[in-house]
Amino acid sequence: MKIINICWSPDGRTTAVCNKDDLITFIDVRSHRSNAEEQFKFEVNEISWNNDWDLFFLTSGQGSIDLLSYPGLKLQYTLNAHPANFICIEFDPKRKTLPLVVRTPVQLLCLIDNGMDACRYHQTYGMWDQAV
Repeated sequence: MKIINICWSPDGRTTAVCNKDDLITFIDVRSHRSNAEEQFKFEVNEISWNNDWDLFFLTSGQGSIDLLSYPGLKLQYTLNAHPANFICIEFDPKRKTLPLVVRTPVQLLCLIDNGMDACRYHQTYGMWDQAV
């Protein structure tokens, strides 16, 4: 099994591991056992929990971001945000700025607000000094 992504839950008790076959396994760090597995029928590029640990985010090869409930892993919303695939997803740990940052292979930085269903701010490669 080739692992392509791994992330820690905000409380540090669970890791989520995504393999090349787009299977995400949630592992209890204390017991080293799987809590749950979820197979996806599309390319999963990046995975992450939100800071409140009630949503699980994954970026796809189709330029969308899926928001799943956690721990139930039920699809809550799909954000079709970009025509290219998203390859990075991060949350602001201090919540002083917009809560979600994603990056595409065309070197685009996109900041997405919680209540919005599109990118609120774009920054292209070579213009990082003109930040928000």
